[in-house]
Amino acid sequence: MVGNKALSRRLQRLERTLAWKQPRPPCPSPAPEIARWLASKGFVPEGNESLAEVMGRAFGWTMSELRAALMRRAMGLPGE
Repeated sequence: MVGNKALSRRLQRLERTLAWKQPRPPCPSPAPEIARWLASKGFVPEGNESLAEVMGRAFGWTMSELRAALMRRAMGLPGE
């Protein structure tokens, strides 16, 4: 049986080497590119509209329809 000190040293060594403790490389957001594309099609934010709301408006959807479509996609279901 492994003693407490040996187990403690092993755990400390593992904690120092775990990948989740290392910083992840930055991943650029696609939001600015999407916003530029929508603007090129004439869809720009009105007032306090979010990018999601502008996208929904571009699709001709209400926010509840957009939310439902995103939820279906998140669950792996086909779009309607």
